[in-house]
Amino acid sequence: MSDVADSLLRPLRPFAGQGVVVGVSGGADSVALLRALLLVGAQPVAAHLDHALRADSAADAAWVQALAALLGVPFAGGRVDVAAVAARRGWNTEDAARRLRYDFLTRTAKAHGAQVILTAHTRRDQAETVLAALLRGEAALHGIPAARGPLRRPWLDVPRADLEAFLHAHGQDWREDPTNADPAYTRAWIRREVMPVLTARYPAAGEALARVARMQAEDDDALSEQAARLTRHAPLRSAPPAVLRRWLRAELRRAGLDFHAPHLERLAGALRAGETAHVTLPGGHDVTVTGGQLHLTPQAYPEPDFPLPDGWERRTRYDGDRVTLPGGTRKLSDVLTDRHV
Repeated sequence: MSDVADSLLRPLRPFAGQGVVVGVSGGADSVALLRALLLVGAQPVAAHLDHALRADSAADAAWVQALAALLGVPFAGGRVDVAAVAARRGWNTEDAARRLRYDFLTRTAKAHGAQVILTAHTRRDQAETVLAALLRGEAALHGIPAARGPLRRPWLDVPRADLEAFLHAHGQDWREDPTNADPAYTRAWIRREVMPVLTARYPAAGEALARVARMQAEDDDALSEQAARLTRHAPLRSAPPAVLRRWLRAELRRAGLDFHAPHLERLAGALRAGETAHVTLPGGHDVTVTGGQLHLTPQAYPEPDFPLPDGWERRTRYDGDRVTLPGGTRKLSDVLTDRHV
């Protein structure tokens, strides 16, 4: 057995004899995974979700179904209008495709009684994910996790070149998704425009970024373990910022809320400073930090204990509001800050 084949098959041997669901897009990575699983004696179900993002996407589904029949493995197919779902729910297209794909894979695994779902993400995918997270300024650069629930990604340390060599050795073709060449998609832009520039100067850039992901994941696990010891009634302002951000992340995820790194940073800063902060998360959900506590539902504030004079309007503070005091006027925000409001 060649070194390339061994590097691909070794991570798959634990699945020998198991029924597993494999996400098969028709691309080189997933086709190689399907073929390699058969070589180690696994019992895969080829699952393909047609995202309906291209006029010819149905041809990919038909191709995967034909490949499954040729290899003698069960096929599970589905179709969803990803663009319509993304528009309806306010997601970007890439995020919608990912969410809907994993929902489909989960339902397929349940239908076939499979305990494991496998996807063919490789070192290239890991490097691109870390770079995209870095450019967005995400709070953690742990990249694609190797495991989450029933999902396993056994090839995160495997170079893409090894997969193509494996397929060529077995005379196996694959489908090329034209959206992978469309720079309108962030991952395609990074793959085609950014990584070639980086690897021209740093040939091992992909490997280095994957290593960053692995080490960051280890750091994140350790800090998340510390964060799990915090409670809502603990003195949160004394927690290290890295731990506090992870506590907030866990609280928001537990509530099913979407968020980005700047939201965590703003909330954590308010907790540490003992300030009040109102933050609107994606989807329009408002959360509040006040009095050293996180509130995930709107706060009820007492009504004024005096009648409002005629012509007065109740509203929140606007930037630039000023108040008249005996010594002149001051910005209302400064007065509230002095009073720790």
